[in-house]
Amino acid sequence: MKAAILTGKRQIAVKEIPKPQIGPGELLTKVEYAGICGSDVHAYQDLIFPVGTILGHEFAGTITDIGDGSSGLKVGQRIVARPAGMCGDCEWCHRGELGLCKNHWSNTLGLQIPGGFAEYVKMKSYMAIPLPDAISFQEAAQLEPVAVTYHAVDRIPTHVGEPAVVFGAGPIGLLVLQFLRAAGVRPTYVIEKSPMRRKKAEEFGAEFVWPPSPDLPDRIRQKEKGGINTVFDCVGFEETMQQGLDIVKAGGKILLIGISAQPISINQLRWVQKGVTVVATLGYFVDHFAGGIRALEKKMVRVDSLVSHVFSLHEIEKGMQLLENPDQALKVLIRP
Repeated sequence: MKAAILTGKRQIAVKEIPKPQIGPGELLTKVEYAGICGSDVHAYQDLIFPVGTILGHEFAGTITDIGDGSSGLKVGQRIVARPAGMCGDCEWCHRGELGLCKNHWSNTLGLQIPGGFAEYVKMKSYMAIPLPDAISFQEAAQLEPVAVTYHAVDRIPTHVGEPAVVFGAGPIGLLVLQFLRAAGVRPTYVIEKSPMRRKKAEEFGAEFVWPPSPDLPDRIRQKEKGGINTVFDCVGFEETMQQGLDIVKAGGKILLIGISAQPISINQLRWVQKGVTVVATLGYFVDHFAGGIRALEKKMVRVDSLVSHVFSLHEIEKGMQLLENPDQALKVLIRP
């Protein structure tokens, strides 16, 4: 089979490798679509995973072979990968909080074990979630970020008629926006430097879509006399964290979803003086993945219009490079 293999910094080679052999409790899936995540781009740029890694943790496909002990699944079934691995023994696994398992990073598809940028993927049967007929393979290949976003929004309760600010209009930021609007949050402010992505935020209904600017906190305060209680940082830069603190009112909440590749500094005194709650979120729990499926099935969020490009496996480097420029691409899918 063909697979896109990480061979060095800014190097991915499509090679012919043996099709995986499955054992008990495992299955083989033919990949229909796989999404390129921001973490895949970081791995491509900076080699954050070992040489030889097959990236791709966002994918959906069709079961082609099943090992013993994989009850409830069958050959030919459409599935979406819930790629998070788990040890099965720790308190987090017992609670279904997969992203917090101590062995999460070493057991997750597309991180240190082969993922979806290949024609076939071997996976544990618990990672294969049956796909409702109402969800297409292209939509299902984006279910993992939908689950991540569902989890994030669930961490901070919002209320009908209450304003919120979202930094960043990449796929995660636009999904946050859609979940907030589905919950009746109004108005929504989206801060994004890319004109193309600002246009998308407008299409998804954000009332105010602005580029970053030093006077941003003052502009928002002029409109929201009662202040902003909730800020979603889907960027993770020092500048967005500092402006988020400037924007949020005393006693408000800031949710951190975006991750900066570089360490950042904060003025701890200002955070304490305002009494803000800062919540960091990672991945998703079992319930949130199921909630993401329901959200797609009921059309609470739209992911079809997030897709800007679909490439073959041989074009994967083109997709990685396009995503380095926010004005050139939004969500790139690979079809092996």
